[in-house]
Amino acid sequence: MGTSYAKIGGSRILSINGATDHSGADDAGVIDWVKATEFILAVTIQSGGKDTVASTYKLQWQDNNDGGGYVDLAASGEANYTIGDSSWSHGATVATGDQKCNIVGGDTRQAGERIKGTSTSDSIDLADEYQSELWFGVDVSGADDNHVYSFQLYSIAENAAIGICGATIQMAAGATPYYKTISNTVGLADTVATMGAFKKTVSEAQGITDTIATSVGFFKTIANSIGIADAISTFITKIQSFADTVGITDTVSAVGAFIKNIANNVGITDVISSIGAFVKAFANTVGSTDAIATSIGFFKTIADTVGITDVISNVRVIIKLLTDTVGITDGTIEVGDFIKAPTDTVGITDSLTTVYTPGSGGGKPVYYWKGPWKRIVL
Repeated sequence: MGTSYAKIGGSRILSINGATDHSGADDAGVIDWVKATEFILAVTIQSGGKDTVASTYKLQWQDNNDGGGYVDLAASGEANYTIGDSSWSHGATVATGDQKCNIVGGDTRQAGERIKGTSTSDSIDLADEYQSELWFGVDVSGADDNHVYSFQLYSIAENAAIGICGATIQMAAGATPYYKTISNTVGLADTVATMGAFKKTVSEAQGITDTIATSVGFFKTIANSIGIADAISTFITKIQSFADTVGITDTVSAVGAFIKNIANNVGITDVISSIGAFVKAFANTVGSTDAIATSIGFFKTIADTVGITDVISNVRVIIKLLTDTVGITDGTIEVGDFIKAPTDTVGITDSLTTVYTPGSGGGKPVYYWKGPWKRIVL
């Protein structure tokens, strides 16, 4: 009488703790499997009406989409036996009352085994008219999205595969980026519209209703995401966002409008305090450390913006700023101290310096001494 080997019976996909039968029936496949979820492949072995040779059994797998044949379950790979679940250990018994697959013919159930951290079971000897179940722990975290995986059982004693398991498992499709989902939902195709829709969704989710606050909040998120941590870089980004949002194209107008927004937000209602706060930011941005240089640069920009092009008007504005800054209150000293700075700047060294020559209306040139304050009309 020849040697008899066990045969393969039904198979099912179970949850990693064995509590849930995802197949629901022998050899029923499972679809849309989240690949980060480990599972048990339960496989029946049965005697086939004969007393069988004791054997160990090895699980093999195949990516049906790629083909290439079955390979042993290993420690790594698209399907592997490296299991993180700790609810059971390798070699634990699968009691007859816990077995999921159907009875084959009139067979009697025999205790089975849980296999974990290896592809191969311990030795099992089936008597005539007996069957058992092998529960293999499987990880598919490295599987390909949307691919179908199948398994076969290999008998070490017989040195051959004894059958392919009917229960296959198909991975879920890859995750779609959230903003892409939004754009598809509302029918947007271009990137800008997509991001705009996402920003709107974010603002509505957070209860932000005004456009400016929405933009500022959104760009704060961007700044944090790409590692912009300093206030100035974030500030500049917000200004640009503000300008684009309200349709302002020139920088000064954009800055002015943004300052007004900042002032309102932090409770600054007077114009001077608003401008003062921005001048400080301006100084830090361009690397100016003294207040006078900062103010001159800032007010020069204002003068150019509002169309003040003549030197006298510009000088008057700056003189007023300088005298207020250093605490000079009488007009003569104000002008004298200011004139000294321009003459030094342009390299005028003679003691008698022409400061102002009247136009075609006639009159005499007016001169000022660089030293002790005197006025001479020639």
